[in-house]
Amino acid sequence: MKKKTKKKVSKKKTTRKKAVVKKEPVGRPPFKLTDKEVEQLTQLAQCGCTNGEIEAVLQHSFSTIYHNYGEVIKEGRNSRNGSLRHKQFQMAMGTWKEKDDGKETAPNVTMLIFLGKNYLGQSDKMQIDNPAFQKLVEDYEKLTPEERIRKAARILESTAEDAHGSINDSRQSVSEKNIH
Repeated sequence: MKKKTKKKVSKKKTTRKKAVVKKEPVGRPPFKLTDKEVEQLTQLAQCGCTNGEIEAVLQHSFSTIYHNYGEVIKEGRNSRNGSLRHKQFQMAMGTWKEKDDGKETAPNVTMLIFLGKNYLGQSDKMQIDNPAFQKLVEDYEKLTPEERIRKAARILESTAEDAHGSINDSRQSVSEKNIH
């Protein structure tokens, strides 16, 4: 028997040129605002427009705008806050002059306070350094609304009793003076 030998088959590498196929982008095109809209967005953020107002002016969902241009909004609002703090400081030091006509403008104190509270987180809270009083306030804040009402009622009752007792005491002392 003869051994069968396998013939070696030479594998030729053929180089075929692949056809270049341009792929169309899949999905929605990327969201882009025009340069004019970006400038408008900055101005809206600087003047304190709400998210809803920005959405209405630019006619896009605010979440989409914020997702793509959140830094622009943050920078605009930070600029507004800085300007507001600057005006408050100028107000504290006296009146300020407007750039256009050079006339001094009397500041609107009420508006500065309102804007400071709403945009800058300022408040009228008093700072009390008495630890006993701070503990009392902390304990009160832990109470539920119902517990607060009951506590207030007890305080009012005891105050009324004290007042009634002091009225009786003063009547008694007046009557004792009249007798003597």
